[in-house]
Amino acid sequence: MATLAAGDLDRLVVIKRAPIVDDGFSRNRGVPAEIGRRYAKKDDVADGERLRAGQQAQDLTTRFLMRWDSLTITIKLGDVLECEGESFEVTGNKEARGYDRRSTREIAAAARPDL
Repeated sequence: MATLAAGDLDRLVVIKRAPIVDDGFSRNRGVPAEIGRRYAKKDDVADGERLRAGQQAQDLTTRFLMRWDSLTITIKLGDVLECEGESFEVTGNKEARGYDRRSTREIAAAARPDL
């Protein structure tokens, strides 16, 4: 198996998480705040792959490959990744295929340019 080369990590990604705010009546998501920064490899999903998955909306699905650490394993659905002025909402986080165990995380995220 392979490891993620340092030269591949060419994009700085800001990881943000919205706290749950309880006002006594309801619990809502607050404003996302930065919880960390990591360098990542950005890989946009091909159009053919999106069609096979049945995606209808105009969104940009992207995979971010990051080194496995105590922060990257906690990235979850609803977190926001900011990269090069664009915001991506996290849709998944898993161990990346083709890499050594506990070396690389694959974070799937979507940006919606039509909103």
